[in-house]
Amino acid sequence: MPAAKPETAKRRSPGQSPDDLQTASPGRRLRAPLLDGTGKKAKDLTLDEGVFGADVKPHLVHEAVRAELNASRAATRSLKTRGLVAGGRSKPWRQKGTGRARAGTTRAPHWTGGGVAFAVRSNFGGKVNRKERKAAFRAALSAHADEGTFAVLADDSFDEPSTRDAAAVVEAWGKQTPLIVVVQDEQAAIAKSFRNLDGVQVVALGARVGPFGARQRRRPRARSGASLMSLHPNEVLLAPVVSEKSYEQIEANHRYSFRVHPDAHKTQIRQAVEELFDVHVERVNVIQVRSKPKRRGLVKGRKPGWKKAIVQIKAGESIEIFEGAQA
Repeated sequence: MPAAKPETAKRRSPGQSPDDLQTASPGRRLRAPLLDGTGKKAKDLTLDEGVFGADVKPHLVHEAVRAELNASRAATRSLKTRGLVAGGRSKPWRQKGTGRARAGTTRAPHWTGGGVAFAVRSNFGGKVNRKERKAAFRAALSAHADEGTFAVLADDSFDEPSTRDAAAVVEAWGKQTPLIVVVQDEQAAIAKSFRNLDGVQVVALGARVGPFGARQRRRPRARSGASLMSLHPNEVLLAPVVSEKSYEQIEANHRYSFRVHPDAHKTQIRQAVEELFDVHVERVNVIQVRSKPKRRGLVKGRKPGWKKAIVQIKAGESIEIFEGAQA
């Protein structure tokens, strides 16, 4: 009977724990497509087995995701207990001889102005060990590699920022949003192209992204032709800006001013104006109007800030609502 061949020791990659080396699935296809500027696959790239070949442990990912979500909570709700309320250091009256019930402080929960008996919880943070967090992140990346939702974008795919080209790349790739785009410092054109897309998060290389961010991908896809619109056109444009300066811009440069939603970006504003008023938009500028102090008698306050959009349309076209207000 021939002797058994000794097993070759597997080398562990930097950052990989021994547990992941033991549970790595053999025969896994560790490849990712390299996308060009049009979103088509140019070739396949081989991924590192130490990062993208880890075994997916649901319980470990669950712990890391729960800790990440708890850490993201603001936890601004806070109530003071009797030990946190100011005052109440001395007894309000002596212990005996007054005929009243004994009291040690005026900040007891049953006193007016006292502390709360059972304060709500304001800290939701949970601890996850460093090795467990890294293993959960490798598991999320491995799951993306297995499901085919991980791709690499060519460095020369964008010479200049273009949100329309970025939307075409996402549409040609055929994957659902949300997406995470990791860019380097010198890839400013790629970052500016993808940052205005709805459901796409752009992070810099080296930024901390947890397993929840890496696995967040299964939101229903928007309808065809509306991948850039997260708001209805009527919600994007709130009101026209009627002033002497705005009408001077209309007569001189065909620029119309609107008060827009605080979360609306240029692409949404352009699509909303073209859809509601049937015009061709050439340029959109967005201005954040700051809040101003306001006083009425002895009462002081501030006027809230708002977002203003200046839209330049094609020469020869007009928007009727401004013509009616000008008349």
